[in-house]
Amino acid sequence: MLVEYFHKVLDKKNVKEFRKSLILWYRFAREAKLKPFLKFANTLRKYRHYIEGYIMSGLTTAVSEGLNNKIKVLKRMGYGYTNPVSFMLKILQRCGLLNSKYIDTSSWYWPPEMRLASTTPF
Repeated sequence: MLVEYFHKVLDKKNVKEFRKSLILWYRFAREAKLKPFLKFANTLRKYRHYIEGYIMSGLTTAVSEGLNNKIKVLKRMGYGYTNPVSFMLKILQRCGLLNSKYIDTSSWYWPPEMRLASTTPF
């Protein structure tokens, strides 16, 4: 019941409704006296303003976190890249920016001295 109600708390569209629902959820968690939920409630109190920021703006860092993870995995897989340009091109390919044959991305991300000719096959 606590988990389901917490999902409803997160679905609120404005901060005022969120705060009211969260106070009620805190009360339910205290009455349940379950240690994991009490610990989670303390964590929520600590980071509540971040959740409120998400409710106000609707913005998350999910896309950048996902791209960073892809780059880290690629770095581990390609240990010892000797050419930084090929590593950068591989990052762009893995993140989906070099997969379009209609877009020339050779000049987007690095200085002219590091650019490859646009005829490089991938």
